[in-house]
Amino acid sequence: MLPKRLSKRDQSSVEGQQLQLETTISTQSRLKKKRRLLLFVFAFTVGLSILFSFYRLITGTITHLNFSLPSIKLTPVNISRSTKINLDKELKPLLPQSDSWSIYVQTLSSSPFSWSLNSSSDAVDTIVSQLSSRPASASGLINQVLPQGVSFHENLNLKKEIFEYQAFILVPGQQILILINGPDQSLIPQLVQTIYWQVVKSI
Repeated sequence: MLPKRLSKRDQSSVEGQQLQLETTISTQSRLKKKRRLLLFVFAFTVGLSILFSFYRLITGTITHLNFSLPSIKLTPVNISRSTKINLDKELKPLLPQSDSWSIYVQTLSSSPFSWSLNSSSDAVDTIVSQLSSRPASASGLINQVLPQGVSFHENLNLKKEIFEYQAFILVPGQQILILINGPDQSLIPQLVQTIYWQVVKSI
């Protein structure tokens, strides 16, 4: 005898029960996953607490133990472009009698550079302080040989037929101190211009 066919109403009730059963099963599986996650977090937290307590207990009772991570020392790479500045080659041909001139150049930056010809670096800080206290020169001895907009402070004195020239030039990322003593004032702008471009090229 063939089984009796379900009516449409009975069939829809069976399908509804199946959907309810699937929903119940998926809800229970989600709850199980949440419980497992909570248990894992709880166990991890408790484990860390026990581990730190154990570490404190050991380091507190045994004083000669010293747990520390190995230190890695990195050798700093010092990249300095000031080695490219060759003022001997550039300036000496400009001086007719190099013995009668004294020139000192120093840059004040993270990679300082200094160069001298018949000169010493005495009282550099004092000279920089004195020049900085002066107003920036709008026009001066070297105004025509420097690019427009470059700020500089300068001082020129004549002592016993020797011109004493001091310049403090401010460039973005660099400060250049130039001290020149010599018998010919007309050569000073050309010397400053050469020094300026040699230093700026090395920045």
